[in-house]
Amino acid sequence: MVIANIIVSLLSIFSIVLLSITFFIPVESELYKLIGYFDFLLCIVFLCDFFSQLFVAKSKWKYFYTVGWLDLLSSIPIIYQFRFIRVFRIFRVLRIIKSIKLLIILKVN
Repeated sequence: MVIANIIVSLLSIFSIVLLSITFFIPVESELYKLIGYFDFLLCIVFLCDFFSQLFVAKSKWKYFYTVGWLDLLSSIPIIYQFRFIRVFRIFRVLRIIKSIKLLIILKVN
């Protein structure tokens, strides 16, 4: 599960970079369209991640009302402005990694 979270974080970073590039290229360009297709595919991945996180959550309502709603909004491909919410996924995964490191340190000692 941790590896999947790391992969989703890396995809989030990639997605944010792609979306940032779109600010600097013309809307009519082929590159803009290609980035749109990639972003749509990433939205599908993020939506699958949202549902998998919701499925494994002990308290589904708690998950949804804490970070789940942000994950859901960031995975909707139609609303362009919500896509930048993906930054929060990165922070969540960094927190998970930090917790795992603390557990490993405590286990070793």
